[in-house]
Amino acid sequence: MLILLYSIGCEIFLPDVFTTNAQRYGLIGIAFGIVTYLFGYASIVVVTAIVAGAWDRRRALEQCLPHHEGEAGLAPTNTVDL
Repeated sequence: MLILLYSIGCEIFLPDVFTTNAQRYGLIGIAFGIVTYLFGYASIVVVTAIVAGAWDRRRALEQCLPHHEGEAGLAPTNTVDL
């Protein structure tokens, strides 16, 4: 989902970025534009992997821990009795 939004944003903004950078800096400006695109894409991939890993770990912990009834009608808590 995030990559789809990033792709749509790149279609809107990157042509202008490439044109401006090419006029200002020449070929190195085009390289800067490509590096900017790749850095943004890589950032989304890394953040998505971190969030998915944390989400999966939390889900696994919730499945492993027993659920106890809370006191005075409170929501159940996840605790381990030792």
